[in-house]
Amino acid sequence: MANKKYKTPVDGLHDAISEILSDYAGEVYGDVGNAVKKAIRAGVKAIRQSSREKFGKGKYSEGWTSQIETNTYSAQGVIYNAKVPGLPHLLEGRHTIKNGMLDENGKLKEFGKTQPHVHIAPINQEIANTFEAEIKKELS
Repeated sequence: MANKKYKTPVDGLHDAISEILSDYAGEVYGDVGNAVKKAIRAGVKAIRQSSREKFGKGKYSEGWTSQIETNTYSAQGVIYNAKVPGLPHLLEGRHTIKNGMLDENGKLKEFGKTQPHVHIAPINQEIANTFEAEIKKELS
């Protein structure tokens, strides 16, 4: 924040304080936007790597992308898989399947549950930690 010297009469105090707070809010908003962008970029890179390690190269691991939305008062980012949008939810958690699940004896079961392939949740925590670190760095 720039060090400005303010000199104002008492009856102009409200306007002076509003101006100072507005200047500060603008600076903080820019810092938060930068932190969001850095955290989201790092998150996309990490989740692509995690997907490659678990599932190999292909549409799923290469489909990760992000969208960052900003306005006057906020900045937020979303990471999603553009090539196979429903698959991350199915892989991350268990879901019921019909026909095609083998039991421990190798016989076909009529219904079963898949095993979860947790690879997104740990990266979500990494993104939160990265964002927190970036905010502290930007605001200091």
